[in-house]
Amino acid sequence: MNTKLLTLLLSITFLFFFSGIGYVYGEETEVRRGYWDNGELKSEASFKSGKLDGKATAWYENGKKRNETHFKNGEVDGLLIDWYPSGKKWMELYHKNGVLDGASTVWYKSGAKKSEERYKDGKEHGMVTEWDEDGEAMRMSGIHLDVTEQVQAEQAVQQYIQRLDALRKIDQSISSSFDLKVTLKVLLGHLREQLEIDAACVLLYEKDSLSFSFSQGQGFRTTALQHTNLRLGQGLSGKVALERHPIIIPDLAQAETVFAGSPEFEKENFQAYYGTPLVAKGELVGVLEVFHRSAFGLEKEWEDYLQVMAGQAAIAIDSITLFENLERSNLGLMQAYDATIEGWSRVLEARDIETEGHSRRVVKIAMNLAKRLNINEDDLLHIRRGALLHDIGKMGVPDAILRKPGKLTPKEWEIMRRHPVYAHEWLSKIEYLQPALDIPYLHHEKWEGTGYPHGLKGERIPIAARIFAIVDVWDALRSDRPYRKAWSREKTLAHIQAESGKHFDPQVVDAFMEQIQSE
Repeated sequence: MNTKLLTLLLSITFLFFFSGIGYVYGEETEVRRGYWDNGELKSEASFKSGKLDGKATAWYENGKKRNETHFKNGEVDGLLIDWYPSGKKWMELYHKNGVLDGASTVWYKSGAKKSEERYKDGKEHGMVTEWDEDGEAMRMSGIHLDVTEQVQAEQAVQQYIQRLDALRKIDQSISSSFDLKVTLKVLLGHLREQLEIDAACVLLYEKDSLSFSFSQGQGFRTTALQHTNLRLGQGLSGKVALERHPIIIPDLAQAETVFAGSPEFEKENFQAYYGTPLVAKGELVGVLEVFHRSAFGLEKEWEDYLQVMAGQAAIAIDSITLFENLERSNLGLMQAYDATIEGWSRVLEARDIETEGHSRRVVKIAMNLAKRLNINEDDLLHIRRGALLHDIGKMGVPDAILRKPGKLTPKEWEIMRRHPVYAHEWLSKIEYLQPALDIPYLHHEKWEGTGYPHGLKGERIPIAARIFAIVDVWDALRSDRPYRKAWSREKTLAHIQAESGKHFDPQVVDAFMEQIQSE
């Protein structure tokens, strides 16, 4: 049992489902209800003193029960039951004081039992049994033992999420504060935390005097750098600025720098240095310096993220010092976010050699198709981000499955089908990416209702996911695979036309055909 799935379930049920709430008050308790647009009851829950207490129930739009959970003083306590849209049971989980405690059972959509295990105080306790849909017990071997690989992949994604969240917090600091020192303090704090840096500082460039002065620093034991006043080309920071290029010093003891011979600076015990220019709109605004008290190996991912942070520092300096009395633009920050997202896409393509160049191609086609369908500008941005991240959930799929040269077995396919849920778990934690989730989460749904992960049908599938479903299939069929050659343009178009009203939205198919024929 993936306990993250439970978190996802509760989030969907009790954060999303309580919209349009009505109240029925008692002396100490209240009942809150939410309704679907068609008037059907969406949710009903008992509250006591403002906290969930008692039974909470959620329904699908078709009137069938979705979830029933018992709470005590705001915590899940007792039995939680979840059903598929068909009405068949999905899972039963027992909780005590907010954590899993007792038996947990999961079923396939067919009604066959999928897994059975027990928990005690939130931890697995006892035997875990898993079955395939035919009722055959599965051994914990082969691909099921490849837990370490998946954990590492999830850890990598969590790191991406943390770093993107750090970018968001810096954005908020820049947007809400005109105090440069405060903003740089926030930025340096996140930089040290995310990249495990011992010390870092920002030097500001004074254009009139062609000199640099210390603005903000963290992690230093002395005040040696606080009195820095260097001219352009002088010392390490001056050289970084003059050359407009990062400088890396793996061993400061062997380098002839401005710090040499400074008794106070020697107390810092720094061994390595990294300096990069801060440039905004083509103009030099400062230098970011990073110090390590131990040797470190420079990794591309580390340097890429540092450069993104350097870009934000430059934007902050430029915005606050030059445009204090004007409304500041977030364009540069959005570019920083998108650069990070594009980096995720490249990481995934590096794992799955079959998809090389796939993300770049589908983004272009999806954007053109969305414009043809008159999607507004704000939603176009979300579609672009969603297209870039459409397969980010595959980071949680073992390489043995992701890189398999032939067709997947039913068991392997079951694991592969989990990637949209992984994408939702990871990305839904980032507020500004939530509008882009439709594509990574739902682009495998089908118009006739036979897709996954939820079997949504027709216009219940978001338009972004309907658009991308066609684009994704088009590019996949038009690309070579180890087990088949790329299809011809004519054969692929015929397939998409044949799937109109089944796999694909007929209206979107018509627009896609017009687009392809106009090229």
